[in-house]
Amino acid sequence: MSARRKRHFEQELFEFAQEDGERRKGVDELLAVVDEYKHPSQFLKLLARIAHFRDYSPHNALLIALQRPSARYVLTPRKWQALGRFVKRGACPIIALRPFSPVMYLYDISDTKVLPGRADGFEAAWVEQSASDPEADVPPETLRTLMDNLPLWGISHDTFPTGPSLSVELRVAGEGDEAILLPLDGDTVPCRPAYVLHTREGAPDTVVFTAIVQALARIFCHHLRCGYERGWENSRRVSPEVEQFELQTVSGLVCRRLQVASPSYSFWADCVFERREIPPISLDTVCDAVTEIERMLEPSTIQQGYYLRHTPSLATRT
Repeated sequence: MSARRKRHFEQELFEFAQEDGERRKGVDELLAVVDEYKHPSQFLKLLARIAHFRDYSPHNALLIALQRPSARYVLTPRKWQALGRFVKRGACPIIALRPFSPVMYLYDISDTKVLPGRADGFEAAWVEQSASDPEADVPPETLRTLMDNLPLWGISHDTFPTGPSLSVELRVAGEGDEAILLPLDGDTVPCRPAYVLHTREGAPDTVVFTAIVQALARIFCHHLRCGYERGWENSRRVSPEVEQFELQTVSGLVCRRLQVASPSYSFWADCVFERREIPPISLDTVCDAVTEIERMLEPSTIQQGYYLRHTPSLATRT
């Protein structure tokens, strides 16, 4: 990339980070400026960088990867100081989004030096970050939390006996489907589900987890229409190729950021490198979907769930 074009891209990135309402919807336009990310190998490296910075939101990990592809470990100046390091004078900051304020400034380890008279805490922090097994099975408590949160996201869950090869089936809920029970005003309120999810009995936890993540990606990438109340009907018309690519990208990112083994890794390796150019997926939408799924991996309340946020008739009762 030429120096002039790089400066233009960085200015666009800065303006993107400062925008509140439209900031996320500029990601795809920004990526379109940089032709190199249309090539499979470079795009795969970009996904790997988003997965690497798992302590940051997917959108911030993307911003870090775009601004500083060589970044290894990034923190705010205050957090570097807590590790016994200071930011070098003149170091160029990495701009990221901060909740409830425009931006925050991050610096890579290469931008810092050890404070005089202080022990360097970086190596211990790096070892701690790298300690997890990148190909481990999903922790049982993580899968359990995800399953517990399904109703809060408007999803009814049931199992079907061992037999079919599919581990998960997802469909839009109908009038005859059993209601989900949501905790509201100190009571449980029966509500019509938006989607119905079936998982196969006896399937390994990691297989079930990966399949559920792909099913959720269909919802949060807006591939599956629901539309029984305003806010749920937002669906996108994309080709089967784009749909499959987005689902596998979401699944791979969620699993890699969680450091869980995933069949999506082989999809990235086998399918990405077979293509001369990446299909026109929305990385904006992919990051949004990963963010929403990662919310479901933490204990949540009904106020945090997708159901309440997208169901006006229920929201008026809280």
